[in-house]
Amino acid sequence: MFSGKLKLYKTGVNGRLQIVRLASAGDLLGYRSLISDEPYSATAEVIDEAMVCFIDKTTFFDVLRRNPQLALEMMKKLCRELREAEDHVMDVAQKSTRERMAALLLTLKEAYGSPILGGGFSLGIELSREEMAEMIGTTQETVIRLLSELRSQGVVEIVGRSITILKEKNLQSLIS
Repeated sequence: MFSGKLKLYKTGVNGRLQIVRLASAGDLLGYRSLISDEPYSATAEVIDEAMVCFIDKTTFFDVLRRNPQLALEMMKKLCRELREAEDHVMDVAQKSTRERMAALLLTLKEAYGSPILGGGFSLGIELSREEMAEMIGTTQETVIRLLSELRSQGVVEIVGRSITILKEKNLQSLIS
């Protein structure tokens, strides 16, 4: 992906969406399906205006054959993403919704956040409450309630879809 932000999601049997990851500039999309020779099983939707580049299958495999170091890096990337998927399954199974919400905010801060004057971090990505719920496996109502609680505790500031983390340590303490 060259620029912008995308959400990748799957639709469950009940029709409910589950965001499986966010993608931004520099991220690779669809390569697991390309390597495994299987159909791509997620849907990509633009969050911020995006430019996506395309590499055809023949060129991709020709480059990998000629560059063993790149092939090794692709294998490492596949292994990291498998570990992240396993970690996510454990999080959903064993962490409370509050812990998953705190972890999501910290993850967004790491990926997209920028420091603001006076301390804190602007998340730099505007997700709907529904999208946040889809990312942590809960309902929109639960996300609204949790964000409201965090706002009333002075941990975050919320203006529309914009979220600013004011007390990062408080979020970290929720997931420790």
